[in-house]
Amino acid sequence: MKNSVSYRVSRANVSGLCVLIAGLFLCLPFRSHSQQSVSDSTDYSNANIVLPAISSSPETSLLFGGVAIRQFKPGESQDDTRSSMLMFSAIYTLKNQVSIGLQPSVYLPGESWLVEGMYSFTFFPDSFWGIGRNTLEEDEMKVISRQLFLQQGVLKKVYNHLFMGPQFRWTSTYDIRFEDMEGDIIANPSVTGAEGYRGLGMGVMLRLDDRNRSTTPTSGGLYQISLLHNPSFISSGATYTSYLADGRRYIDVSGNGRSVLGFHGVMQSRTGSPPFMDMAALGGESIMRGYYAGRYRDNHAAQFQTEFRQHVIGRFGFTLFAAAGQVWHSFDDMNLDRTLWSGGGGLRFNLNKKDPINIRMDMAFGRNISGFYFTLGEAF
Repeated sequence: MKNSVSYRVSRANVSGLCVLIAGLFLCLPFRSHSQQSVSDSTDYSNANIVLPAISSSPETSLLFGGVAIRQFKPGESQDDTRSSMLMFSAIYTLKNQVSIGLQPSVYLPGESWLVEGMYSFTFFPDSFWGIGRNTLEEDEMKVISRQLFLQQGVLKKVYNHLFMGPQFRWTSTYDIRFEDMEGDIIANPSVTGAEGYRGLGMGVMLRLDDRNRSTTPTSGGLYQISLLHNPSFISSGATYTSYLADGRRYIDVSGNGRSVLGFHGVMQSRTGSPPFMDMAALGGESIMRGYYAGRYRDNHAAQFQTEFRQHVIGRFGFTLFAAAGQVWHSFDDMNLDRTLWSGGGGLRFNLNKKDPINIRMDMAFGRNISGFYFTLGEAF
């Protein structure tokens, strides 16, 4: 599941970069602490963080809003329970674009259960280039829609750091229309979901999670496999199934958490007839940074990235990262010659020294493309 809020500037220009950097230092967070309601063996304190958001991009014009974060340990949580987080975001732009979201990730005492979800409403014009690896830049069109999205997983700890449980996802995409780059309405392309889509996916997730922290880990790993089946009798469209394999590993190079090497691989597959908005996609603020999220999409996608994170002084640090990935229609069509790459670096500012969570600014470059990201939370 996605674990950060992103304000993205694709094809960033100098003025947009200056606005973002100024916003970072002008909009310092308000933070308050409250002691745990019960005594435990740590000095952990619950934290409330309110972060104003100011940004600008060609897609959004002026963007503003806010993010509120609650970091806490519920009930009688002890050392064996990692901190939980609730994150609420509300964003509005001068182009009347709206995004409202709530993202809970709650470990119950002893990590006996993990309750994790994402609930959002968005009205954000997006870009669509078609299906497949061979789409061209001149194929770009605008897709405008409203979307309600609810995703929930309830995972039970079955052995040590191993969790397993059901998950569901409900999506409603409506009021959809397509425009050319001049803003004129055009005929909807012949792809599944182009007339709108409503569906309920149900499935199961298996997760092995021995990270030392859930927000900004410095050691351990996260490995998960999930399946979501979307039957046509409760979805407006053909039946399809989504598969996801996600693996992350963190190595504390320095031994004290100051220098960390991270590895992240994602494999997505879709069988049946998925709507185009739910196809396996490449790019975004979490992996293959530099590529517009969904710039390439098809039935299958594989992506891999590595990142070096270095704490410098006080609350500040930097990162260097590189990634590679591709999409393909069928496994017979997979070709390593079509692999795309990206790389870049960024700065970090820690909002909470006792339970680190970072603001990140990343500049990424790909094949004839670039992107600047002003984001809350690490990429992975």
